[in-house]
Amino acid sequence: MKTVLITGASRGIGRFLFNNLTAKGYSVVGLSKNPPKELEDKIYKCNLLNLNEVEKIFNLIKEKYETLYGIINCAGVLNSGLLLSVSNEKIDEMVNINFKGTVICCKYAIKLMLKNNIGRVINFSSIASKLAISGDSIYSATKSAINTFTEALAKEIEKKKNHGKCNCSWFSNYRYDCLNDL
Repeated sequence: MKTVLITGASRGIGRFLFNNLTAKGYSVVGLSKNPPKELEDKIYKCNLLNLNEVEKIFNLIKEKYETLYGIINCAGVLNSGLLLSVSNEKIDEMVNINFKGTVICCKYAIKLMLKNNIGRVINFSSIASKLAISGDSIYSATKSAINTFTEALAKEIEKKKNHGKCNCSWFSNYRYDCLNDL
């Protein structure tokens, strides 16, 4: 059975993918900062801002499943506002969840995927990464960073051909093709 990790699995696209992949027979490990009561036994509580919690989750995956087939990073936060009105704390939150959380989760996930010599990495972005939207400059920047990170990561993994293959895709409102080969 293929094991897939989904961040942001309690709401929106993450919840849809959690339900969909579970129904298709995947073993899905869902993560959420605040899992809903009805999914507390299926989605692990994990705050991506807490690196100790993230490390514990990946240790749990290694112990329980030994390897990982894929990771889908859906977790994200949007704090709209003009740059001058957004608090430093909100800027940190967006950068750390939207970008750093994705990077750290990819790092741990790819270590597990390379053991199987195969893997899938899907990092959700946003159409905001390509548009200049007033009031969302920080959010747009974090999502643009996801795009560039994912494209560079695919090249890094490709260099490790003898160690495995990892397909990396970034996803926004206009790119659905990356979900086809999961």
